[in-house]
Amino acid sequence: MINKNKLTKILIAIIVIIVAVVAIVFLLQASVDNDILSTKLAAGVQENNTGITSNFEYRYSDVDNGVYYDFSMAKNFDDYKKLLQSLNAKKIEDKMYNDIKWEIYYFNPSNLPTNYEYNNIVGAYILFTSTKNGEYLITISTDAVLADNTLTSNLFTKFVLPVLENMNLKDPQNPPTEFKLFNTNQSNFDSAISSLNSGDSNATA
Repeated sequence: MINKNKLTKILIAIIVIIVAVVAIVFLLQASVDNDILSTKLAAGVQENNTGITSNFEYRYSDVDNGVYYDFSMAKNFDDYKKLLQSLNAKKIEDKMYNDIKWEIYYFNPSNLPTNYEYNNIVGAYILFTSTKNGEYLITISTDAVLADNTLTSNLFTKFVLPVLENMNLKDPQNPPTEFKLFNTNQSNFDSAISSLNSGDSNATA
């Protein structure tokens, strides 16, 4: 089974990706326009793509409000969804916004055992939608705003809704696999899921 360090790296890199702003690249307006999508946000953000080499993933941080955005695209996120189930993320519902149907999940880090590291995140909405060329994944997390597993929380109504209601998906061709996007592999995913399901975070490979 995967050791604790590798497992923690996967959990943080994939779920609570953007808590720490390591470097401020430049200040954006309350909107984003990148290679995979464009949309409006509730407040100004700082682009935080430190360490990202793919043009299929973009991260932004709203430091003032403690809200963090991750936008990514891959061929599909089938194994990622299995990992979400092992992390006790709950699917809220499927819902249309701006003519796009989204699968909406809520992740509460307090559901994890105390020996897992998840920084200061208190909640995250995780959304998926399929397009002609692949599948989109959006994670909007917070370390400050009230959030719960409904569509009426402050995090959803004030920060998630503007993104969904103004979303334009560019649907570029040839997105990477989810493993390449996350810089991991099938074995690491399977080991992480197995370790989470068994509750054994200290197992060694």
